[in-house]
Amino acid sequence: MELFFTRANRLELAICVDGEPLMVEGRPYVLPKDARVAMEDEVVPDGMPFLLGDEGDYDKVINKFFRDLPFLGCGSVNTWRAYARDIVTFCRFLSERRGGKHLLNATVEDVRQYYRTRRLTGLAAVAPETWNRGVTALQKFFEWALEEKRIIAVPFTYKTVVMRRPGTTATQPVQHNTALERVGSDATIKCVSLDDYIAFRDIGLLGYLPEGGLDPNFRGRNRLRNAAFAELLVTTGIRLEEGGSMLKEETPDAAEKKWLGFRSCKMRLAKLTTKGDKGRPIWVPKRVLNEHIYPYIQEERDNAVCRATDCGAYETVLDALHVSAWRRTGCTIQQAGGRSQKIPYDQLSPGQRRQMFSLDHNKLVEPGCLWLTETGMPTALNNFEAVFARACNRCQGFGIDLWITPHVLRHTFAVYMLSNLIKGVLDCSEGKYPGSGESVYRKVISDPLRSLQRMLGHASITTTYKYLTYIEESEEQIDAAVGSWGDRLGSPSDHIYSEEAA
Repeated sequence: MELFFTRANRLELAICVDGEPLMVEGRPYVLPKDARVAMEDEVVPDGMPFLLGDEGDYDKVINKFFRDLPFLGCGSVNTWRAYARDIVTFCRFLSERRGGKHLLNATVEDVRQYYRTRRLTGLAAVAPETWNRGVTALQKFFEWALEEKRIIAVPFTYKTVVMRRPGTTATQPVQHNTALERVGSDATIKCVSLDDYIAFRDIGLLGYLPEGGLDPNFRGRNRLRNAAFAELLVTTGIRLEEGGSMLKEETPDAAEKKWLGFRSCKMRLAKLTTKGDKGRPIWVPKRVLNEHIYPYIQEERDNAVCRATDCGAYETVLDALHVSAWRRTGCTIQQAGGRSQKIPYDQLSPGQRRQMFSLDHNKLVEPGCLWLTETGMPTALNNFEAVFARACNRCQGFGIDLWITPHVLRHTFAVYMLSNLIKGVLDCSEGKYPGSGESVYRKVISDPLRSLQRMLGHASITTTYKYLTYIEESEEQIDAAVGSWGDRLGSPSDHIYSEEAA
């Protein structure tokens, strides 16, 4: 069995790999008839996974679950992909090791054997976090199947545990899946020092030598784009999909009067590009804009667009969204029959953004996406992951041992930003800024965390707490705050009333 992903509005060419139609003997692979019949009355979003059997057969149950994921609280394309891959891995296990069972017929014993295979096989064993992610995906499927009356019981066992409700002292009983492993709270946090990041950016992405100067043997492409993208992630903490889905028109203008006197510019991440579809504001440093993003746009990006125009690449683009006018918060899209529609950026998914092209005299002249390949086409998100991996390998070739992914840069931003926020509160408490007082000490563990929560787009502040343990010198900072607060309270003898005073 194989897993594929759709391209929006291209049902007849729905089998895609990394966003491109799968070619068989020089022709696009067409979905089986039963697959087309199953979806003929549905709108299939871009990036929706599909599972086909070894004979090209279409599993209606599993694929319906995939199509229902947006209605089950899973709106991210990355979540769809992760769930689909985990489910397909278990399906292959059932097929190869458990007598060809279908997923709907899985039992508790099948899950136990799967655990022994995935977690207890020496060097091939997956990490606890990987295992738990797979269990979460399977639990989602079986709970859906139970609700749909496809099964009569889920293949998991549960125990009741008492947990505290977030933000309160109240407790409540919760059913805990015993297949989930206990993972330390700091197991998934990885960040890098600023020195390591600078080496990654300059040597790995930009192609400089450790001693300085460009490496004449460097063969990396899109060096300005890659460095600009890394700078955006590490200075704002946005996720890969959030940054990778930005439109050129959404890039802040550092020269606007409203940013005069500011060191950064505020922009808003559109709803459908963020986790949970909530949208949020971020602050982009002017240094990143002036030294990285603008030079990329004016050099690499403009050159890529010119090359694509000269070779007629945009003339062959299918299913493009024709944009006749761009504005700061939305655009005008030309539709069939000469009609036009104004659409806010909030209503455009990452997939639709990659379909957007400027229209001039009935010709496509430029993609709307900020990040383009050297061919002038929108950059796929997994392209950045591969770029980061190659940059790390290049650094390791010079004896610089590091491994950085887009998400590691998000963690790095969180750790340094929280450290600076706490330091700012402490500076305030020492009288460096006006407004010091007792409330300052509450801010040490309240306002900085909530500010970081908003910056990162965390739904719960409990997710943000994990960064406290990774702040450089955080113990010294918190100790200074607690000690100063204790000094202000004084010793017990200072507050003993004399009988005369009483």
